[in-house]
Amino acid sequence: MDIHVLSARQRTILKDGFALFLCLLFGEQLLFNSSVITASVRSSLALCVDTVIPSLFCFMVLTSFLSGTNLSRILSLPLLPVTRFLCLPADCGSILLMSLLGGYPVGIKALTDAYQSEQMDEKLLKRMALFCCCPAPSFVIVAVGKRLLGSQTAGILLYSSQVLAVLFLGLVTSVLSVGGTRNSICRYLRKPMNKSYGKAIVESVLFTSQTLLSMCGYILLFGAFSALLEQTALPKEAVSLFSAFLEITNGCVQVAGLSLPYKISILSFFLSFGGLSVLFQLKSILGETPCSLRQLFLGRLLHGICSSVFSWILLQSFPQALEAFTPSGKPVPITNSYTPLLTGCLIGMMLILLTSMERGTERENKSSRLR
Repeated sequence: MDIHVLSARQRTILKDGFALFLCLLFGEQLLFNSSVITASVRSSLALCVDTVIPSLFCFMVLTSFLSGTNLSRILSLPLLPVTRFLCLPADCGSILLMSLLGGYPVGIKALTDAYQSEQMDEKLLKRMALFCCCPAPSFVIVAVGKRLLGSQTAGILLYSSQVLAVLFLGLVTSVLSVGGTRNSICRYLRKPMNKSYGKAIVESVLFTSQTLLSMCGYILLFGAFSALLEQTALPKEAVSLFSAFLEITNGCVQVAGLSLPYKISILSFFLSFGGLSVLFQLKSILGETPCSLRQLFLGRLLHGICSSVFSWILLQSFPQALEAFTPSGKPVPITNSYTPLLTGCLIGMMLILLTSMERGTERENKSSRLR
């Protein structure tokens, strides 16, 4: 027993010592290599402002709003054949859809809310956490495909491989599962959701803002790590791949500028994996739920492997798409004519918010007068 305790204590000392060494090393680089880190922070900030926030904000607000209102119940109806095919409860159709459209955190947030409100059990939460996490189509198709690879077709192919990986993992994990019935969807739709549209838009904007702020923070930090790695003797390819393993946005920029065999499959893998930054964000959203960081890591790896295989198959099926991959090397701002539709949706939801607030104020004034 004493030997076991001593061994555990030694492991703790070694872990703390290694962490302290890394902190001291990073502090030394902050002092003596500050110009490189400053330039990296500036470029990462430009990446956040020009690419990440414009491509994700409105889309994440929209999907978060839909998943937090009764509209999600309506969306579950046309997805009933899909949920039956994947042996999922009927009410999980909207969660699956939002995870495909809203970006990495939206599906996990919907799963967490469903588990905390006792709409699903621990087994279903762990199962769906393996595949209900996908990059947003606006990021993959526009930011990565059109802006980095120079082709919207490339982005569509990349996003198609993500969707196929989600469906494949859902099908594989359905072997020991039992799906919902038609009665379950009827019971689900009859159960009202008390959250108002005004409260839903407030929570969706707050959640999106916090998520994007956290995402941009990781981009700045891991961008600095990547800039420091570039000062070493490591090959450019190794630095780019490690950057993608840490953080997906800067990683995609660097990997897209490389001349690598099977580059599209490599990009597809990292888009599914999301990097350590996405992994930490997902675990933060899951909180005290029984889904562990190890399970999330395994799910991201499996998703990445599946999507890379599907992207290779799609490339073999559509060889003409190979000519479209002409990397531009730098991200291009996407604040162009493709965003007014999403902006209009956001403005419409803001009007709903203001109307709801005005009605609430009128009710309060009326009740106070009656008193």
